[in-house]
Amino acid sequence: VQLSSGIDASLGERIEKLPHVREVIGSLMDMIAFPEEDLFAVLVNGWVADSPVWTRVELESGRRPKAGEQHVVMLGQAIARSLNKKVGDAVEIYAEPFQVVGIFSSFSVFENGAIFMPLPELQRLMDRPHHVTGYVIQVDKSGGAGRVEEVRHEIEAMEPGLAVVPTGEFVRNIAQIRVVRVMAWVTSWVALVIGAV
Repeated sequence: VQLSSGIDASLGERIEKLPHVREVIGSLMDMIAFPEEDLFAVLVNGWVADSPVWTRVELESGRRPKAGEQHVVMLGQAIARSLNKKVGDAVEIYAEPFQVVGIFSSFSVFENGAIFMPLPELQRLMDRPHHVTGYVIQVDKSGGAGRVEEVRHEIEAMEPGLAVVPTGEFVRNIAQIRVVRVMAWVTSWVALVIGAV
């Protein structure tokens, strides 16, 4: 699913009712830039308050956002270092100040370089109420290797245009997106320099 697209959050409830689906976690994602720090492809994730992702990552300092809390974020350890931010500091996202309430570490290099915030906040900032970018779906694989493909086809049949991608393939796609974004920024700077000359 492209980051520019959106899925109605009600789809998650329908997916949860499928046989062999153990867990459905909705998330909204975007890429932002911090040009002053030469960071041009920073992943922002919006998660619901009860998402297990909040507790799956290891809290290095501070705390996790509370349900209904506004203008707060958690930073992955890598992006916290790059921005030189610690708990209690403010970071500007979408031209609004957000307080850093926690810094976390993860087994995923992508998450270590990401910003986590409550889903309703990111939906507000992106003007996408009741929408997510996609879902992380855990499947009961007790039926064998074909179970994931079975669930994949069931979900894709729910609505036209849906794409269900295995985790490994999705991570590779995110890497490609980051490279494309960086190249776009480099091209823009080259164009500005040529224009100035």
